[in-house]
Amino acid sequence: MNPDERITLDRHPRARHSIVRAKGIAGLACFAVAGFLSLRAGVPFFDSGLRALLAGVVGYAVAWFVAVQVWRQLALAEIRHHAAEALERRRRLQEELEAERAGGSTEPA
Repeated sequence: MNPDERITLDRHPRARHSIVRAKGIAGLACFAVAGFLSLRAGVPFFDSGLRALLAGVVGYAVAWFVAVQVWRQLALAEIRHHAAEALERRRRLQEELEAERAGGSTEPA
């Protein structure tokens, strides 16, 4: 990996799909709830539509922000987990090599 290359959520397949899904669901849900509540409160249709659109956009943006923050933490946890696994594998391999060397040097040639 190039030292200048950064790890991004855009290239993480589960993160990318999860963030897109969260944004879509939140935007539509906020749009529907705001539109329903506005119409139910007696707000004129045009104003209800504007409120619903605004709520949808805000819900979309908030969901994007929250999903990115959550996935940053999840990605960091995955990286730490894989690094710990790699270190453990390396330690086990070194122990096996040392055991083989110790066992091989005591046997007569």
